Amino acid sequence: MIGDGGAADAAVCDEVGFTIEALPPNLLILLDRSGSMGSDVPGTGLNRWEVARAAIIQVTGSFQSMIRFGLATYSSCLSGGCSAGAIQVPIAIDNAGAIDTFLSSTAGEGSSDGAQVDGQGLIQYLCDSGEPETSTGASLEAMVGEASLASDDRDNAILLVTDGEESGACVVGGNDGPTAAGHLLGQTPPVSTYAVGFVGANVAELQSVATAGGTVQPYFADNPTELDQALQIIAGSIVSCTYSLPGLDPTADTNQVNFYFDGVVVPYDDGCAAGVGWTWTDASHTQVEFCGQACDLLTEHQISDVGATFGCQTVVN
Repeated sequence: MIGDGGAADAAVCDEVGFTIEALPPNLLILLDRSGSMGSDVPGTGLNRWEVARAAIIQVTGSFQSMIRFGLATYSSCLSGGCSAGAIQVPIAIDNAGAIDTFLSSTAGEGSSDGAQVDGQGLIQYLCDSGEPETSTGASLEAMVGEASLASDDRDNAILLVTDGEESGACVVGGNDGPTAAGHLLGQTPPVSTYAVGFVGANVAELQSVATAGGTVQPYFADNPTELDQALQIIAGSIVSCTYSLPGLDPTADTNQVNFYFDGVVVPYDDGCAAGVGWTWTDASHTQVEFCGQACDLLTEHQISDVGATFGCQTVVN
């Protein structure tokens, strides 16, 4: 029963719980594996690949229940250079373990085909083919139409992490990184592109990628702490506060729906005007979005249970 907030009490209404489901966004991390990722990061005793690997393992572990992560690397280190990247870990919920397993099998060392194995049984994964391998545009373009980034009921995005400038020889027909990011954003459903430059990245190039990809501002990191912060900020910014309502009878009176955070009612906030409650996202009343402060509580992991009921007049802000 609702005990406060101006709603009707147990004498005049009865609530019945129903199931709701979060709609976590799809986020494919696209990681540069060119030979320059083997360069040292000053003051760390690690190279760029090792620092990036640790940051990705950390961010996926922190957000795996709230974001459907996947991992792709580029190039594919094929003969002739400039090959597009490929997905190594398909997008899924609770995917940190699979991404950790893949990355932990790699060494921040180069080999001619990126597939040789060192004395510890790790793949010498960096591509030291002697050919141009920073195929940013081709790798982003390869994700246009990718089925795992085509959900129309949730957000879809790519997170590009690179340490260098796109190889000019890999730009074919003018299809560079910014152009491909624009193609991704322009498709239906759109796919946004976030850009993170690590140490030696080209500032102007990544600015153009972020602008064309609809995320406006790239991020740059010169050390492990800055890279961790950049990935955490991006992940936190795309966490969804949208829920579907599979357990609600489609014939139900939607003026008798209420939501609770850890047992406390969250008020209806039409169009998120006040930024404190929830609102319907569609005319058919199949999804809701938690707004402003309510969304912050979810994304900051301050809520352990989100409940939904039908049967009492909706509490309004």
